[in-house]
Amino acid sequence: MEDILPGEVEKWQWIEKKARALFSVKRFREIRTPLLEPTELFNRAIGETTDIVHKEMYTFQDRGERFMTLRPEMTASVARSVIQHGLLKTAPSLALYYMGPMFRAERPQAGRKRQFHQIGAELVNVPEKDPEGMGGDALILCCLHDFLELLNIRYVKFRVNDLSRINGAQADKVRGQLRDYFEGHKAKLDPDSLYRLDKNVLRIFDSKIPETRALVEEVPWQDIAPLSDEFQQLCAGVKKTAGLDLEIDRRLVRGLDYYTGVVFEAASAALGAQDALAGGGRYDNLYADMGGGAVPCTGFSIGVERLLMVLEKNEPSISRQ
Repeated sequence: MEDILPGEVEKWQWIEKKARALFSVKRFREIRTPLLEPTELFNRAIGETTDIVHKEMYTFQDRGERFMTLRPEMTASVARSVIQHGLLKTAPSLALYYMGPMFRAERPQAGRKRQFHQIGAELVNVPEKDPEGMGGDALILCCLHDFLELLNIRYVKFRVNDLSRINGAQADKVRGQLRDYFEGHKAKLDPDSLYRLDKNVLRIFDSKIPETRALVEEVPWQDIAPLSDEFQQLCAGVKKTAGLDLEIDRRLVRGLDYYTGVVFEAASAALGAQDALAGGGRYDNLYADMGGGAVPCTGFSIGVERLLMVLEKNEPSISRQ
């Protein structure tokens, strides 16, 4: 956790100003939520077998003996706030954005701090398809692309995957086939992945152990869950509308259990091996899981520290903006 001093803070203000300008044009409205939330919120929303919940959350008991957690991400907090305050009772859909600090007990490294900052956007009650225009998935991808373009960040690779067959009507069958595949290579799995094999097989994809990563690379997706025509059409539509090339990466599942459909990452070679600059995706079940009914949603978040790393490599004069 670090101070942001004069001389540095101006860079942050420049990024925040650009973000606010873009979100204003696109008619997103800002939302702010508490840094502290009940631990159960994140356990339910993110998933108890994820690295975030299992290893990385800052959790403690307060004086009322309630378990509280410094927020490790923002989507769960936004969902809680929308439900609690009945925001969908006064509007059919919401376009929200946020900026602020998050907290995870990760091993500190370049661009990854235990207190880190995100800028993010959420489209709430916006389906993936719209017969009269771009659906939510295309809109949120284009919004992220437009923000990076506004900052003059070039050579960004957009990786995408579709989790709808893993989490949809065929979920039990697909997850069973994935479990069978990894069971057949059980001797090569690391201890965390062995634990996840029975608890939540998708979390094996989060492993950073080389032997497990090699197994993830060889998953026979074409036999287990081939990509849908709708997903292929989304990729073609985004290419046609925004000129944005999407690279399909079947290994991409994101590290949160609430994703149900299209997921994506924006990556920059300037960040090295851990190249993810931003990420997000569709989460259509989160509000129902939290008692808020069926609400289709999608969103993204950008790591500001990682954004600064890319900007300073590409534009050393950023500090004078």
